Amino acid sequence: MLAQDLIFFKKIDADMLGIGPFIPCENTPLEREKGGNVEIVLKMLALSRLLLPDINIPATTALAVKDKAGYIKGLKCGANVIMPNIGIDEYKNLYKLYPGKVPDNPSEAVNSLENIKKLILSQNRTIGKDKGYRKKILNNNRSFLYKNFLE
Repeated sequence: MLAQDLIFFKKIDADMLGIGPFIPCENTPLEREKGGNVEIVLKMLALSRLLLPDINIPATTALAVKDKAGYIKGLKCGANVIMPNIGIDEYKNLYKLYPGKVPDNPSEAVNSLENIKKLILSQNRTIGKDKGYRKKILNNNRSFLYKNFLE
């Protein structure tokens, strides 16, 4: 099923693909469900990058919440965007989508723009200065590969 999802995203020519581990939340119908698997998410990030080389793929806050090294692992597996949890604390507390979304420690990477910048630079990456739109690759070789082997 996950492979079919990737083929679907290729077919619709997605500009961005967000993949993160499921985190169950209290007082929801799924509160007792098992949380998502970080390793599967990382494999899906890597496969997504191979199949969709020019799209934006974020290392999500959920990945950083489930694994303290989640942002770094996400970048190493194909992510090229980091989804931070930046904002005024008073309002961030109103936006708790799942446990850990607003960590108690404000110096954690998920909560600090400066820490996110350091993290990006520590991975020999650059911090973009543009709006972050997808930069489409026009390459007939990739189309040939997809049409002949992946359809």
